[in-house]
Amino acid sequence: DAESTDALRHKMMLMQSKLNGEERARTQAQDKCVTLAEQLMEKEAALQKLLTDADNEKSSSRRNIKSDRLRLLEAQVMSQTTKMRETEMDKDQVEIKLNQKEEESRIKTRKISDLIFRMSQVEEEAARLAEELVETKTQMGKMQKA
Repeated sequence: DAESTDALRHKMMLMQSKLNGEERARTQAQDKCVTLAEQLMEKEAALQKLLTDADNEKSSSRRNIKSDRLRLLEAQVMSQTTKMRETEMDKDQVEIKLNQKEEESRIKTRKISDLIFRMSQVEEEAARLAEELVETKTQMGKMQKA
């Protein structure tokens, strides 16, 4: 019983250590999500500025004739739009991984709770058996004296 208790304790410590590591990874993933969201906001602001600049350029340039500046601005808008979409996809993937890690952490927390419960049952059983052993030895001692 002592071996099984030690084995359960060891397994519980390993799972707790693994859970702590996953918590750190989850926190890092959340930080990355925040960073990606901030980048996304910055790119959206830059895109909005480029769109405004492009609109201003369109209104100031002659009809049907695109200036080099306008072409450049439109290319920058397209580039920023692509980067923004890529950042959104990265953020979505990080969020998916974060959700998976959170679910794994919940499962491991439940397993640890189960192990703690089983360990307490084993310890209670060991204590009960120890009491029975003492009681049996006492009765045997009384029987031998009699």
